Formats: sequence, C-alpha cells, structure tokens
Amino acid sequence: MTNIPITPLLEKALISRASLIDPKHESAFRLFNGFIEGCPELAIDVYASTAVTHNYADDFEQGQLLVQEAHQFLIASLNWLRAGIIKTRNGTQDEKRGVLLFGTEFDRKIKEHDTWYAIDPVLNRDASFYLDTRFLRKWIIENLKGKTVLNTFAYTGSFGVAALKGGASRVVQIDLNREFLNLAKSSYTLNGFPIRKGDFIARDFFEQVSNMKRTNTFFDCVLIDPPFFSSTSKGRVDQVHESARRINKIRPLINDGGFSHCDQQCAFCQRR
Repeated sequence: MTNIPITPLLEKALISRASLIDPKHESAFRLFNGFIEGCPELAIDVYASTAVTHNYADDFEQGQLLVQEAHQFLIASLNWLRAGIIKTRNGTQDEKRGVLLFGTEFDRKIKEHDTWYAIDPVLNRDASFYLDTRFLRKWIIENLKGKTVLNTFAYTGSFGVAALKGGASRVVQIDLNREFLNLAKSSYTLNGFPIRKGDFIARDFFEQVSNMKRTNTFFDCVLIDPPFFSSTSKGRVDQVHESARRINKIRPLINDGGFSHCDQQCAFCQRR
C-alpha cells in the first residue's frame, strides 16, 4: 500500500497532461496511471467532463482513503468536471462496474480524432472505451478507406467506428454481448453512419468465423483484439498460449492482398 500522499503525484500528472485537456471538454485521456507514477492502487481517467477513478487496492478501506484524497484533488483542480465515478476492483459487482462519487449524471459520449464515440462508464468493469488504443484508431481512420473490414471481439465497436470515419466501404462488428454492440450502434448514430442490422453480429467468435468460412465471406482487413482470456462452449481465448490459433482462424477470411491487425504488439499479418 502506498504510504506517501497522493496529491503531489496527481499534481505532477495533471501538469504533464495539460495539453490533453481540450477547451470544450469532449476528449478522453488517462489523467493518472498509478502503476508507473508512484501509486499502483489508483488510476484516473477523464471522459469528457466525467472522471473515472479505479481503486485497485487489495485493502478496501485503505483504498478508500486514497480515493477520498484523489476526489478532493479533482474537485479543487478540475472545477469543470460534472461527475465522478469510482470503480472498485475488490468491491461488489456494482462497485466493480462503478458508482457515482459526485455529480448526478455522467457523460455519454467523447470525441477523438474528430470522431464521436458513445460511452457508458458503468456498463462494464472498464469504462466501455479503451484509451490505450487511441493511435490504432487514428491509423484505422487514415488507412482503411474503401476497405471491407471485420472487427472481431468488437466490444463497443470503436475500431469499426474509426474505420467508417476513414471511409471503409463496409464494417462488420462481431461480439458475443449484444449490449456492447448496441453501444456501437449509438456511436454510429452520433456520427451519422447508417446502421445495417446484418453488420452487427452478437455471436461467439469461433462459431461466426467458421460460418463465414463456409459461406466464402472475405474482407480486406480483419481486426482481432480479444480479451486476455475468455472461454465459451465453442472455444477459448488465451493470449499467452494460443495467439497463433486465433490468427490462423481468421486467415481464410482475408482477401488476397489484405491483412489483419492482431493483438500481438501491433503486428501485421499479411496473407501471402
């Protein structure tokens, strides 16, 4: 457990992130990454004008003391925040998903690379939008114009939204959870993209990919960024031991000259 005051660490972090705060407060960024900034029990993200604090402390009570100090800092230093959410790793299911720390209503959308993304900070244990793939979304916007794209393990569909923003001719989103895909549809609406029912598939990855093989369905680009580990009756995801299996699973879906973007250190796997 960190014994030093958290406020000086947060002050330093805020100074270093000052350039990320846009005047309209529409963007999203990580304000404090305690794992590398001196307090591994805490992380703070900002989504528009909503702060999301992650309490990773093993001891719930001690973690709450850190959260309280961080809360006071946020209120004093970022007076434009309208809501704060706390997610507690070792709390109840609701506490893991997040509860309001202050304010009455959290933000439902953020803007990145001139693209709107719908968010729901209490939908899941994370905040429904991964900040660390910001530059991948930028690459997708800049490089997939005119391409057909399959976004597997889509979650809330941000890669697919980025592809459409960049002019992709078609994007198919696959995720087992329909609720996640519904948030992707909200992102489409925010950007004025048409919602085609057949392009949102709530189905197991292994089952759907096998079906696409049988129907000779091909794409110019396949995006594959699954969770670290998951298991269903149709197959399992194990990023440590079975990454090659997933890559080989989607290779037959890639057009000649196409490619996939995989989860292994941003490696690109060309089909020969």
